[in-house]
Amino acid sequence: MEYIYEAIVTEPEEGDLAEDYYGVELPDWGSATEGKGREEAIRMGLDLLMLEVTSALADGRELPCPVFGHDTDEGTERVTLAVKTTQEEADKMWPWLTTGEAAEILGVTPARVRSLVLSGTLRSIKSGRDLNVSRADVAARKKSSPQPGRPRKEAIAA
Repeated sequence: MEYIYEAIVTEPEEGDLAEDYYGVELPDWGSATEGKGREEAIRMGLDLLMLEVTSALADGRELPCPVFGHDTDEGTERVTLAVKTTQEEADKMWPWLTTGEAAEILGVTPARVRSLVLSGTLRSIKSGRDLNVSRADVAARKKSSPQPGRPRKEAIAA
């Protein structure tokens, strides 16, 4: 699917330390980037838009409704940016969740997520001091919706 949003490109001001750098703001997303020269800045804006869209899709968040015709000041211009992606591509780009994100999705504590990792129920990787959990495993766990609490003794014996 194609996602189209407006960006605001800001020219560098004379006397700026980074006088070759143009800014690009995605007002609907509340994010911004910059690049050396107008063309590079716009490419950076496209990269940022792709990250914003795929992150929202992977997290299941609602995408902001595009607004066109944002106010511009002198030294700024409106440009339209478009990216194409799918849910599958978004899931491939963002395969890991933090333990906190996984806990929020599953409705459990981060400690419970770590115990699910230790038991082998959820795959994980270590990134520095952080533990990241497989998004696919979390989705599968949520879909199977295990019952809260411990299983009854008779269920264990069976």
